[in-house]
Formats: sequence, structure tokens, C-alpha cells
Amino acid sequence: QISEFNASKFDQAGEQIGELQSHLASTGMPNPKNIPQPLQELETLGCVTFDYGGTKLSMICFKNRQVYHLITVDRALVDKYCTPCKGQKTKVFETKQQAFKVWSEGEQVFILTTKGTKEDLPNFI
Repeated sequence: QISEFNASKFDQAGEQIGELQSHLASTGMPNPKNIPQPLQELETLGCVTFDYGGTKLSMICFKNRQVYHLITVDRALVDKYCTPCKGQKTKVFETKQQAFKVWSEGEQVFILTTKGTKEDLPNFI
């Protein structure tokens, strides 16, 4: 679904991360408390919220040479499925030409994804 996402589906388009976070806060959907510094330095495209199998998620899209999607979900909703929530620092994997990095901080779980391989993910998490 992520690889098929296009900008016309954004809930809020914008180039300022603060505007996107304000929008997410106003919706009551997950809003990333800590965005990794290297992502903060990239241009943002917009954000979207969605329900995936009953779990509320938000996604902020960033662009450098390629597009990165930062998905945020409340940890309480995924604990039983979340390997990084059980002590592992991060989990990195690939599927269907998409690379994923999953980690948790406090009460939130983050998924950073981009089209390509694990090597296409920034090495800052």
C-alpha cells in the first residue's frame, strides 16, 4: 500500500515538519514525539492518517534523493507483535522491493520505509 501512495492522498501537504505535526495533533492520531535529526533536515511532502486493521497510524513523508515514509503508532496497540518493543533496538527488513526499519521510543513505535533495499535506509536510527 505504501508503494502505491501518492501525494494526492495527503491529509495535509506541506514543507514544514511543525505544520504537519500540528495537523496530526489536531486529529488525535499518533504524532511522532521525536523525529530523528537527519529526517528533520529533509524536505517534507505531507502527512496522512489511516486505520490499518483497527490500528491507527500516521505517516509523514520526507524527500531527499528518494522518498522516506515515517509511520508512527502507539506502542500499546502493537506490543504483542512488535519485536523492537520487546528489547531489540531496531529491526530492519525488506519485502516486495521496500525496505523497513522498525524501532520504539517511549510509548511510540516508528517504522521508516523507502523503496529499495536495506542499504537505501539512512543509518541514523
